[in-house]
Amino acid sequence: MAENGKIRILICTNSAGMGVNFHNVHNIIHYGLPREMDIFVQQMGRAGRDEEYSKQLILYKMHKGHLSRVEGDLVKLVKDDATCRRKTLCDSYVTVHEPVIPKHKYCDVCEKQCDCGEESCPNIHRALAADPNNMEDETVER
Repeated sequence: MAENGKIRILICTNSAGMGVNFHNVHNIIHYGLPREMDIFVQQMGRAGRDEEYSKQLILYKMHKGHLSRVEGDLVKLVKDDATCRRKTLCDSYVTVHEPVIPKHKYCDVCEKQCDCGEESCPNIHRALAADPNNMEDETVER
């Protein structure tokens, strides 16, 4: 915990996804996949409660035994790098998928397709350079 009493890093079990309200959470790392989409959505819901954009990183092992116990929609969500992740979530819950503009504020799949030209667009960020070993400039022309 930081000196000001704010939580900087929280490491926990699934219990943090069960209705505990943590303020100012904008980044979540999921270590492993739960078996059900509902549990995963609960875990995701811990971030962005202040209506700020949040990022989720999912770390999982492609072990066939583990993935065979995970719901198909959840496996699709993490493995399909061609379909918008929010669309996959909405389809799983039979909900209308409304596009967000600019795309870079949507998901990692849409972020790669974004061509909005805004200064904050990640497609002009140096981390997406063709040669990640040569990142001397702040921006990359696309």
